[in-house]
Amino acid sequence: MSDPVQDLSTAVTDTASALRGNGAIGETSLERPRKPEFGDYSTNAAMLLAPSLGQPPRDVAARLGDSLGERLSDAVERVEVAGPGFLNLFLSDAWFSGAVGDILAAGDAYGSGDRAGGERINVEFVSANPTGPITVAAGRHAAYGDSLCRILSLAGNEVDREYYVNDYGGQIDRFTASIRARAGGEELPPDGYQGAYVTDIAHAIDDATVLEDDELARRGVEIVLAGVQATLGRFRVRIDRFAHEREKHEQGAVDAV
Repeated sequence: MSDPVQDLSTAVTDTASALRGNGAIGETSLERPRKPEFGDYSTNAAMLLAPSLGQPPRDVAARLGDSLGERLSDAVERVEVAGPGFLNLFLSDAWFSGAVGDILAAGDAYGSGDRAGGERINVEFVSANPTGPITVAAGRHAAYGDSLCRILSLAGNEVDREYYVNDYGGQIDRFTASIRARAGGEELPPDGYQGAYVTDIAHAIDDATVLEDDELARRGVEIVLAGVQATLGRFRVRIDRFAHEREKHEQGAVDAV
């Protein structure tokens, strides 16, 4: 996909390198001037080139301007030397029309990076406790994390979206005890989960009153995560992998660290 500004920057760098005659000149800048009278874009290429040519920067800028004008042809309206040796480019209507055409042709892919040069990035987000329905606060984190994933992906990276499931420890013990109490029609423990959803979960699990704690916890978390996935799906947020803390403990990974 063509990037009009990158193409312009490449033309400046290549023209400066050709003027030098013995290789690249390094990192040149191509920036939008603060004032419109300084052109559409301005470059410091001549000032970087001047020491190697042994000539005043303004003289080098004039030479570079002539060569760049020939190279860009009808894409540039005029080129002006400014200050200590800046080169200001005034682009033609033809350049802007072509740039707009490239943007429209690219469609949703405009601004995307080269996937071949990207990195593999793991983004862990949302990761709300699996002891109840997802909240508005977690929804905010979902929006932020999903936006970040989309930007990184558009930039050409391979993005893995991970939800870390905290399904181990005290909170899961309290969640399990709350399900068992609701299933048996008993009072909740003092530190139990009070929401009516706990009763719904208890009714959805067969034999909840007699299941072993680990199995009851697993089924309860499974039901909660199914609801979380459904909610995130309506929010158009995709999760690629649910990484369970319990599995890390069972596999000995936590003790190994």
